[in-house]
Amino acid sequence: MSLSLLEIGPPDVFGNYLLKEIEPIVLPSEISWWPATALAWFVLLLLSLSVLWFGWRLYRNWRRNRYRRLALRQLNRLGKGGQEPPIAVSSILKVVAIHAYGRATVAALTGMSWVDFLNKTGRKQANFDNDLANYLQNYAYAPLPTLESFDGTAIRYHLIKEAKKWVKHHREGLC
Repeated sequence: MSLSLLEIGPPDVFGNYLLKEIEPIVLPSEISWWPATALAWFVLLLLSLSVLWFGWRLYRNWRRNRYRRLALRQLNRLGKGGQEPPIAVSSILKVVAIHAYGRATVAALTGMSWVDFLNKTGRKQANFDNDLANYLQNYAYAPLPTLESFDGTAIRYHLIKEAKKWVKHHREGLC
């Protein structure tokens, strides 16, 4: 009668006979991710406070520049129309300037003083040249038949482009 391997079972010693007396390896405990020292806690606190401060500054600047986003949206809407009078662009610029520099500084500006103010506060990004100054002075308050007879499509687009540059790049409160 022969015995099968299943009936015999596993041997008492399996593998190398020299390893019979070796104890199993004891693994160390897991390393904690929590900071262990006061300096690490301080660095963690400093890092989290700086992230909060940076986020607060971004949010504050985003809120502060809301008037710019609204003005750019209105200028984009005017740019799609094609037949907007220059008074519409000038009035948007005036509202933005009053918000940024105050009513006492901006409200009385008209004509060349208004164009000089725009050039001075535009940080050299927006340039309201003589053509735009003449267009603003001569056609801003012109009656509608005068505007319809004047084909100033190119100068209208140029005015809107420079107005967008001024709204994006002017500095608040510097005048």
